[in-house]
Amino acid sequence: MKIFKRKKPIEYTLDYLNKYLYVINDSRNDAKELYHNSNEKYKNCIWQMWYQGENNAPAIVLKCLESVKRNYPLNRVIIDSNNIADYISIPEYITNKLKKGIITKTHFSDYVRASLLSKYGGCWIDATCLMTKQIPDSILTQECFYFKNYSWYVLNNGAPSVKMLKNLIKFPMCQVSMHSGSSWFIVSKQGNRLMSLVKRVMDEYWRHENKLIDYALFHCIVSFLVLHDEDCKKNYEEMMSACNIYPHLLQFNLKNKFDKELYEEIINNSFIHKLTYKHLENNVNNDSFLNYVLRNEI
Repeated sequence: MKIFKRKKPIEYTLDYLNKYLYVINDSRNDAKELYHNSNEKYKNCIWQMWYQGENNAPAIVLKCLESVKRNYPLNRVIIDSNNIADYISIPEYITNKLKKGIITKTHFSDYVRASLLSKYGGCWIDATCLMTKQIPDSILTQECFYFKNYSWYVLNNGAPSVKMLKNLIKFPMCQVSMHSGSSWFIVSKQGNRLMSLVKRVMDEYWRHENKLIDYALFHCIVSFLVLHDEDCKKNYEEMMSACNIYPHLLQFNLKNKFDKELYEEIINNSFIHKLTYKHLENNVNNDSFLNYVLRNEI
């Protein structure tokens, strides 16, 4: 699979995505018309996905899934390759590109989350998220919510213009955090315009493209829509503001020696923690944060 290499990923990708501006103005993007027949049963559902099936998940993923189940034992669905068709219809051109490896499982899950949230609403939680408290009602009742990246969070919760964003990119501290926010935890009302348009842009992108122009394509599309659609921009600016730094701190410490005081400070500052199952096989001491998480009920 060919991936373009460049020094300023989001700047390039935002310009590249201009070819899909027509999606914003397409009258078919009327979310109420598209989704008014959707099953109300799932509108407050917790959505998760492990494509290979929960029984084939690594230990850290199982721990994360268990933590969500413990907090939300009822209205929760885990999507896998066997049941996905029960909830959403995937275009044949996307399934074909998934089989050929043009679309990876990671990027397929991006399409799935946008499809589920726009169709049903609810809350998407990545399978690598550890939940240590229940989700605050103030977040669950949002029209749309995701954790904001620091570079946008500090702009008084506002969205920059495209020109301003391209100036901010020049600052070294912003090189890796110029997307509007994270995708591993998203709350959305059924038919939310931002999530519906994300799904539509991804439909059009994978209909026409046979390459991934950016690993963070989902994040770029969200930012692109916030920058170019007034309703999406309003959605972003009215969104409850929460920075994505604290939910990553546990991940950054997984291989480090366990420190109870630091651990308690981390979990007191966030109800959810974005972890990873990658690169944890070797060089992890028995007294690490990772082993504490795996061996104890969180």
